[in-house]
Amino acid sequence: MKKYNYTRSTHIEGVGTIEIKLNIQHGFIRDADISGEFSSVADVKELAGMLRGAIYYKTELAKILADVDIDKYIAGLDREALLALLDE
Repeated sequence: MKKYNYTRSTHIEGVGTIEIKLNIQHGFIRDADISGEFSSVADVKELAGMLRGAIYYKTELAKILADVDIDKYIAGLDREALLALLDE
């Protein structure tokens, strides 16, 4: 069983329930898991994979996600909402 030291679960109206788990070590995201009850057209594991190895700092995460179509992974969710979930 993987250990995560950051877990955020929330329900967003019109999107669904999203759970984000991160394993953050020495300021880096070592592992990430995104799950929940929401619609998507692409595998959300791809989105989680983009976070692995990233510096856990909002501006760095924003750079990584700048050109990513978040809506295809989590329908109805935009980049700023995802960054807010990662930053709480």
